[in-house]
Amino acid sequence: MTFSSYDCHNLIENLPEALLLVDLEGNILDANERACEILGCVREELQRMTVEDLGTENSEAFLPTKLDDVTRSEDPIGTANIWKNGSEIPIELRGKILQLGKDKKILVSVRDISRHKEKEKTLRKNVRKYRAIFESASDAIFVMKDKKFVECNGKTLEIFDCERDEILGHYPWEFSPEEQPDGSDSQWKAKKKIREAITDGPQFFEWTHATIDGNPIPTEVNLSSYEMDGETFLLAIVRDVTERKETEKELRRANERLARSRERYRSYFEKLGDAIFITKAGGDNHGRILDVNSTAIEQTGYSREELIGMNIEEDLSLSPNRPKKHMEEYGELSENDMMDFVDKKRKKDGSEYWTEVVVTPIEYEGKSAALSINRDITERKRAQEALNEERNKLRNLHDAVDDLQRQETEEAVARTAVKVAERMLDFEICDISVVKGEYIVTKASSAGIDQSQKTKFKITEGLAGKTFRTGETIWGDDISNNPEAKPIGDDFKAFISVPIGEIGTFQVISRKEGSFDERDVELAEILAGHLREELKRVRLEEQLRRQAIRDPLTNLYNRRYFNESLQKEVEKCKRYNSSLSFLMIDVNRFKEINDRYTHQIGDRVLKEVAEILKDNVRSADTVVRYGGDEFLVMMPETYGEIESTEERLGENLARWNDQSDLLDFPLTLATGVAHWKPGQDKDVEEALKEADRRMYRDKEK
Repeated sequence: MTFSSYDCHNLIENLPEALLLVDLEGNILDANERACEILGCVREELQRMTVEDLGTENSEAFLPTKLDDVTRSEDPIGTANIWKNGSEIPIELRGKILQLGKDKKILVSVRDISRHKEKEKTLRKNVRKYRAIFESASDAIFVMKDKKFVECNGKTLEIFDCERDEILGHYPWEFSPEEQPDGSDSQWKAKKKIREAITDGPQFFEWTHATIDGNPIPTEVNLSSYEMDGETFLLAIVRDVTERKETEKELRRANERLARSRERYRSYFEKLGDAIFITKAGGDNHGRILDVNSTAIEQTGYSREELIGMNIEEDLSLSPNRPKKHMEEYGELSENDMMDFVDKKRKKDGSEYWTEVVVTPIEYEGKSAALSINRDITERKRAQEALNEERNKLRNLHDAVDDLQRQETEEAVARTAVKVAERMLDFEICDISVVKGEYIVTKASSAGIDQSQKTKFKITEGLAGKTFRTGETIWGDDISNNPEAKPIGDDFKAFISVPIGEIGTFQVISRKEGSFDERDVELAEILAGHLREELKRVRLEEQLRRQAIRDPLTNLYNRRYFNESLQKEVEKCKRYNSSLSFLMIDVNRFKEINDRYTHQIGDRVLKEVAEILKDNVRSADTVVRYGGDEFLVMMPETYGEIESTEERLGENLARWNDQSDLLDFPLTLATGVAHWKPGQDKDVEEALKEADRRMYRDKEK
């Protein structure tokens, strides 16, 4: 039973998925082309094997029913197979039991996941780095998908006083009272905030959570959404504000006792770590600052006298997206109401900063006012922006690996690496150089560099030379402080110079001092590591291509290359009505040389003859080791005039005989010449045979 028995044969053969047809005993009955390619075997070899022959020592046994079950559940089996050369291939298996005639067979799908495994390894390394940051955060941080908790840090467990498995997989409102302090349904309000975070952007609000034992916890929640792999996640940063709430209550009580205890009120007011503004609420001059604490003075840079009388929104706020009606709504807040938002403000010196603002109504000196608590969150904002920038850089780095792996030449790999670096780092000049002999030579550089300035350096010179010799990264804020450096401009400052293993160097330079930090250096080193691997890959591929068309002894082209080139030359002759000449050459008495002087001497003679041939033909001619001691020279556009070539060969062979002491008799060559041109009665193969016959006639003389 084979695939070829069915009308779908062509479809199965051309599928990108590897397929095996197996009986219930595990014998392989058939395989498509993709399966042969993945497993490194031809179809006939696979048909003599069982699935156990393909598995590793630790791979799962062949279980037809399990394969069928996982296919139904859409959960593949992860295992490994042995390739023909003995290497392991990580794979995923799916299977389906089929009734084919009277027998049951299994159709097995084999997917090579090697590349996926390598990416997972790199991602796991990065995840470990950021996991440490995630776990050490002073605020509770958790991630939601489909409104359920999917990840959380240690601070989350501390706030909720529970274990990780008691949180993950649950909805946020399960850890809240049925109603929030504002009277809203917890489930309804949570869904509303999640929806607004996805559609309107980040949400900052207060929320009452509860421990696993039901103890209420007032918190501030910063909720934002992000996309990853086509899915939407929510990131929540939660701060326990129990202490601040207690402080706010104390402030309200202090306000009620203000007439009786002015000094006590002022003490609380001044000692708060957040900036406090008391502003007029409603009517004319709405938002005018009536009083501030010392933290507000420190936060804004203005004196108390300068702040009092300013309008908190018109004179301090810079937030372009802040709702215009915020200030008007102050006057409409009733006792115990609260308004919160994030605001961007300007200091006296013109610098900008971010605050989390909570506003509540109070009575101040017998009139309606608003108490505005402003917490400086500039550092947190910057950290969040840095995290987003870092995420983008890592995404670019991951994409770069795929881009580099698609390139087929050293130049293409280097140019792609420069483009990737431009997306990841801020610089004016990028240079990728490789070592050639005793020199380091530019392979690719950033756009705009003066080509006349692309000089080569000895590996004993310059910053690139030092980087290559030591194998260590060198970076700094000012390149002029490095005596080895030879910058192409006097205005260059910050720099990173990274070794590309044993291949060369990767360098970036900026005109701005202090442009690079340790994370930039780490990204440059990671990129250089990928660059090294891809340059090694293309060099190996080029070496393999050369080996496929070259004779290993003489380094002449082999017969395979000649057969490919012959067809191209024939087409060229037909197109331009030109001719081809063939000079067939055989080493006389070569068997005697091997017998009398050993095969090692025979090999040296063949290499010497090959050098004579290469040195005495035109650059357009192709010299081929045709087989054994036979050589062939294909000469396009000679129009039958190759006597001068034969004369040069004869003269140089005579000179070699005079100078060489390999043999005790003169080395001679038998030659045969033939010509071919489009329109002749004979084809090009006949011309080759004619050259061969003439060579043998010459050999028999």
